[in-house]
Amino acid sequence: MQLDSQKLRRGIEKKGFKRITETKGKDLKYGLVYRGKFTPITTKVSKGTKPVKKNLLGKIRRQLFLHPYTVESFIECDPPYDGYIDHLVRNNIITISNDGNVRLLVYQR
Repeated sequence: MQLDSQKLRRGIEKKGFKRITETKGKDLKYGLVYRGKFTPITTKVSKGTKPVKKNLLGKIRRQLFLHPYTVESFIECDPPYDGYIDHLVRNNIITISNDGNVRLLVYQR
């Protein structure tokens, strides 16, 4: 399945990511929002409309800690927002304090 940048941006926005900044150049930076606050989970997506190359999908997959999911399956259906947050907590990628602050527990590549 080919995934273009526009579809990728729409897909991650549906999964709880919001645009952080518009970087100089050709990329947009997105961060995962939890309870109205940005978390340390971030990625960059091209402003363009061309298909995203396979190596870039791999990089995004690592940045979003999607294993065992693919970026394509994450965008299309698996997991929903709550399931993604559960996945991150269950796999000790993030921890959520009682006041809703999110802390990254692993090094982000």
